[in-house]
Amino acid sequence: MPSDIAAQPRTAPTGPRIPLPPPFDLIRTDHRDVLAHAARLAPDHGAGTLVLHQSPGLLAFAVVLEPEQVLAEARQAFILGMAALADTLAAHCPPERPVCIHWPDLLLYDAARIGGGRLAAPDHCAEDAVPEWLVFGVELIADRDHLDETGLYPDSTSLREEDFDPAEDIVSTFASYLMLYFDRWTHTGFDAVTDAFIRRIGPDLPTGQRRIEACRLIETTAGGVVCDYPTLRDALSQQGWRDDAGPRL
Repeated sequence: MPSDIAAQPRTAPTGPRIPLPPPFDLIRTDHRDVLAHAARLAPDHGAGTLVLHQSPGLLAFAVVLEPEQVLAEARQAFILGMAALADTLAAHCPPERPVCIHWPDLLLYDAARIGGGRLAAPDHCAEDAVPEWLVFGVELIADRDHLDETGLYPDSTSLREEDFDPAEDIVSTFASYLMLYFDRWTHTGFDAVTDAFIRRIGPDLPTGQRRIEACRLIETTAGGVVCDYPTLRDALSQQGWRDDAGPRL
């Protein structure tokens, strides 16, 4: 893991209280890479640990999960996390513009990049083994105040520019949606979760259909042409929407 998470900060950062449903346990951190930091904490802190970072330009949070399935199946939790994230942002932004997912990890607001999702698993965990933990992580562009001319970066936007609700509300709602979708997965089946995810995929597909099979997005046009995307595992190894500092502007 990156060396910047090797040492704990001397004083834990503080902020406004965030109401979270059980079993979430909030840990604030100065580390920008919350995915790596949560992965470091996962063996000792366990499921429900929610690591939060807030700093100029970046809102990032990550949740520790403890799956019961083998990694190849448990990775589907990423789809659940992205559905929860997209629905959360849609609940906290002006309603006239769409929140969309570009398979599988890029989040767009009104066609502009606003962040995305990440996933971590223990090193060397085999696809047919049950991982001790997984971490679903989120990175969002909180603001672009440091840019002299935001118009020079038309492909991205930020929570502040688009009048999103406060970060604390976003984190609280995300936790609630995450619990809701895990409950649906358990009691209704994973199709209920994939339906919520597919509804957010952009651009719209006027005819034909989309489905997810074996952690792969498949589109079929009205004419019967089939287009399949990289597997979730392969796609998450690329993550072109971000760099080492976070979401690209």
